[in-house]
Amino acid sequence: MKPYDENIVTFEAMFVGYTEALNRLEAASSGRSPAATYVPLFEALNWAHALDERVATHWVPNGKTVGFGWRDRIPNAEIMAGVRFARNSLHHDWSEAVVLRDGGVSFPLSFPLSFTSGLEDSSRAWEWLWRNADELPPPSKKPHAESARIYR
Repeated sequence: MKPYDENIVTFEAMFVGYTEALNRLEAASSGRSPAATYVPLFEALNWAHALDERVATHWVPNGKTVGFGWRDRIPNAEIMAGVRFARNSLHHDWSEAVVLRDGGVSFPLSFPLSFTSGLEDSSRAWEWLWRNADELPPPSKKPHAESARIYR
């Protein structure tokens, strides 16, 4: 599909939206406000979901779409199933999927599913972490088993 055929925006424009939301999330996560962090997190996860759908629908290597099989063709793309699990929890169940934890870095570290936010009052370290799946509200829509497994 050519850009803007049938009034469809380009992938590049969608990716810019995702990047800008991610920048807002990074800025918000330097603070301790759950609401200020939630808003750009919600937006970034929705952009990620939209991009995942777009690739599954429009990427045509070798002349035919591969659907969500695209994730098998790109290194580490399987993480998108976990991203969708988090997105669905925020979007459908209004969860606070991240939590502020005091006391410094938690081990084991899980990358890329945690992001750290500096020091407070120059004496206490803290960080925003993804909540454990068991701490989220029960899903209103049955998640794909693979999505829940990867999120965990």
